[in-house]
Amino acid sequence: FFFLKYLESTIVKELSIADLVEQASCCIDEDAPQLVDHRQAANPYEARFGDEWQAVINKTTFMSAHVCVTSVVEYIVESCKTMFKGTTHEDDWFFYHDALSQLTAKETIKWMKEKQHYDRWLHPVNDLHQDQPDMKVYWHRPPGDQPGLMPWDNSLNQDIHLSVDRHVLFTSNYEEDDERKFSLSTPKRASHAYRRLVHPTTGVVPASDRIVQDVRKVSSELLKIHQRNGVKDPKMKRTGNRWIPDTVERRGGKRTKKAFQDYVLHPDALDGRQMKVE
Repeated sequence: FFFLKYLESTIVKELSIADLVEQASCCIDEDAPQLVDHRQAANPYEARFGDEWQAVINKTTFMSAHVCVTSVVEYIVESCKTMFKGTTHEDDWFFYHDALSQLTAKETIKWMKEKQHYDRWLHPVNDLHQDQPDMKVYWHRPPGDQPGLMPWDNSLNQDIHLSVDRHVLFTSNYEEDDERKFSLSTPKRASHAYRRLVHPTTGVVPASDRIVQDVRKVSSELLKIHQRNGVKDPKMKRTGNRWIPDTVERRGGKRTKKAFQDYVLHPDALDGRQMKVE
């Protein structure tokens, strides 16, 4: 047994050496390139990967969960170009976003101006509060980042979460390997569930009427801020998960059962709803 093992290892070693000799015969007749320590470069990643360095590091485990704010702006601009192409506002459209700290950063503003994106962002242009030095930080930026000024944060996110929970419920009877199943059992499956429901073509949430409804709330919220001379409403205190205290007593009294609401479902969940109803 030991002899066979020794013979086998010897044959493998001889084959490996023979392979190395064959590979060496095909080598280029010149000195090997010198080792380069990319860590010494001003941008180690660019020194190693060249012009594609950003795309390379974005695929790493540490970066795949994050998105640079410049990528967000580029996506907004390109989406608006596509949306307004061929319309009467093809050349004079604007996009709105509240004062996200990453957007109002000096580096971001400088980059947006270089890319000619800044003038597309709806922001103050009448130089209000210029006579108030203590308001300098707000001179050229949109109103603060509060839910009332950002429809997606205000209530549309909640619409999506409720829709996902509803789809998980209706497809709970599906087999685990059924591609139509909505599940939150793993981060990957949860991501797949959310992306299917918010897909711009085949998704079902948020509904168009809800988007319009929340967008129109922005103008009314801006009017309220103007009426309060730029001060937030003290009654709208938000703590924790943006809880809004209610001063109306709601305990006791007659309880009226709400009417059944027929929700819009993704085609993959229609069979599941039929099973639940039956």
